[in-house]
Amino acid sequence: MKKFLLTFLILTLVSSFAYAGAPKVNWDKFSENLTTSLKSENKGVKLSAMQLIIQYSDDLDVTDGVYDVMREFRNNEDQKIRKLALITLYKMHDDWAIDFLKMQHKFEDNSEIKNTIEKIVSAHQSENKVKIAKIVNDTYLSLAL
Repeated sequence: MKKFLLTFLILTLVSSFAYAGAPKVNWDKFSENLTTSLKSENKGVKLSAMQLIIQYSDDLDVTDGVYDVMREFRNNEDQKIRKLALITLYKMHDDWAIDFLKMQHKFEDNSEIKNTIEKIVSAHQSENKVKIAKIVNDTYLSLAL
């Protein structure tokens, strides 16, 4: 009887895992919440939102937050936060953001950021996805927030 009960429990657990799928994500709501978070006065909330946009950019529509990220890129004195904002601007898939980066390149004082802008814009224009991914990943990995 114990063997039957144990076998039944194991089969029940295995079958329950088989039917338990990944939870459905409401990307519209997630995008809306991230856009709201970009407007936050809390620095941690804002930085976390940018990191999540970078991570899930292919599933999001956060173009309403592009001005908030741009403002962070232009006005923040911390170069690591500016790099994070730079990558976020690219990952937002907004043509206006790329045009902004092209214009900003002319006036950028920080040589490392200027070089990254140049690489991103050049790779974006050639639509070289592998090259863009390498630039973005290298820049993102260089951040230690």
